[in-house]
Amino acid sequence: MKKYILILLLFFLSFFFNSCSLFFKTALSIKNPKVENNEDIMEYLEDTDCPIQNTFVVSCPPDSLQIYQNLMKGFTNEILIYRDSIRYCYEGTNRCTSEKLKKTIDEFYKYYTPCQSDTIDFEVFMSQLLPLSKNANLQIEHGKIYIFAYWSIFFGSKKNKKEYFNWLFEYKNKYPDKYEIILVNVDLNNDWGLENDRKLKLIFKMNKKNSVDLEFGKMPYKE
Repeated sequence: MKKYILILLLFFLSFFFNSCSLFFKTALSIKNPKVENNEDIMEYLEDTDCPIQNTFVVSCPPDSLQIYQNLMKGFTNEILIYRDSIRYCYEGTNRCTSEKLKKTIDEFYKYYTPCQSDTIDFEVFMSQLLPLSKNANLQIEHGKIYIFAYWSIFFGSKKNKKEYFNWLFEYKNKYPDKYEIILVNVDLNNDWGLENDRKLKLIFKMNKKNSVDLEFGKMPYKE
């Protein structure tokens, strides 16, 4: 069983809830990840009226470690920023995603520098993405900032994701020549050697370090 730690700083609430796992799933709108197919993911995007055309899924072999790594990106709504095939990292102090993106408007080189660690080669990164829709038409242009936003169905409410997608789209529309927004879905995918519609159990437990341990159940591989 693979184990990861989420530093959630909600330890004091454990005094009021006997079922820690159930509480965290409910409070954070976390569902046990279900194995999706690309049609299901497209239908979800349509249900949220997602206005972003460049939507992709991750290509992944049936390797547990890589699948876990992809899945963890669905918890964080991580954003990767590339410009001229170079990944840039935020060097400011503000942790808010909206504030980070605002700094790319007029102060890009003040707050962003080429990543020194945990960087991903752009060609390798792009080779791991597969278009989700026929409308996806990503054209790489010199000087343009490409924002790759990870997301998942299992984490967060549909209402919040709809607001998030619209916010990203409005942000791009303000500066259409400067930015491109790309959504990258990281739900469990049946193309990863997993059985469609089966679920991966999530178990949350408080630990002695005032944080939360997240444990994954058995990976739902195709039999």
